[in-house]
Amino acid sequence: MASAPRSAPAQRPPHPGQDLSAFPYETSTADTKFRAHGAAFSAWYFSSSTNGRFNLKSPRGTNCFADSARTAIREALGELVSDGQPIFADDAAAVRVSSIIPPAGKKYANIADGDAVLHHVNREMCAGEDYPVYQEWATAFDDSGFDGVRYASRFTTDPGPNSWALFGPENEDKTKAHAVRKGDEIDGITACINAGITVLYRGPKATFRIVPL
Repeated sequence: MASAPRSAPAQRPPHPGQDLSAFPYETSTADTKFRAHGAAFSAWYFSSSTNGRFNLKSPRGTNCFADSARTAIREALGELVSDGQPIFADDAAAVRVSSIIPPAGKKYANIADGDAVLHHVNREMCAGEDYPVYQEWATAFDDSGFDGVRYASRFTTDPGPNSWALFGPENEDKTKAHAVRKGDEIDGITACINAGITVLYRGPKATFRIVPL
């Protein structure tokens, strides 16, 4: 049988009925984390959009946050900053980074754990582009009683897992409004500068003509 080329995606969806009860996990504590989000949205907005790596389907959703503000802003801006190009001030200003206190005692499937491979998971789950497959895994974890996913950010090189995806009902969870540290919100421009991202201030984005390289 001919093998697939090495460049082909290797991560497959979970097997039908796969037993995930022994999947490695990490239990959350009441530590401060960082959530990058659109200025129009709450820090506790749970999305069911297909644009999120571990987003669940409606009526469920996912809220992603990180161990550091640097990781949070780079994850939020993604490919806009991954090639080292400056970011327009308009794009940076559309994002906020909030300090949050996620609920303690939640059980996160740790896909960055060394034993995750024993359950047919590889590193593409953290950095690959086949989002429908990873969303199937998120659904399987949710169905198996996990509260979220612990993973390594695609857009940073920090060692080990540095990000979290928490499951919940889609849209804003108003019950968690108290779990945002008031006064600790960072505007997107400041967050970018603190993360070493160059912000282009010379006029609004609409006044520039983008020339492909």
